[in-house]
Amino acid sequence: MTCHSKLIKLGAILRHHDWHYQRSDDNRYYEAGLRESKYINELCLELINEGFYEEMVITWKANAHEFYKNNHPNKND
Repeated sequence: MTCHSKLIKLGAILRHHDWHYQRSDDNRYYEAGLRESKYINELCLELINEGFYEEMVITWKANAHEFYKNNHPNKND
């Protein structure tokens, strides 16, 4: 997958991610949110390792829930 397609995928996932999955009473929603959260982090780390940290941050801030805009993965994570 190219950097551009990874950034597009990241943006789409961030826009539709259940940012409050941890509060779910239904374990199915919790597990789905947890899996997606792990995938988001893996995708971000791939972009960081490929040298696209700034692009990942821009995509994150443009698409993440307002409360989580500054909670993106960092280069040191």
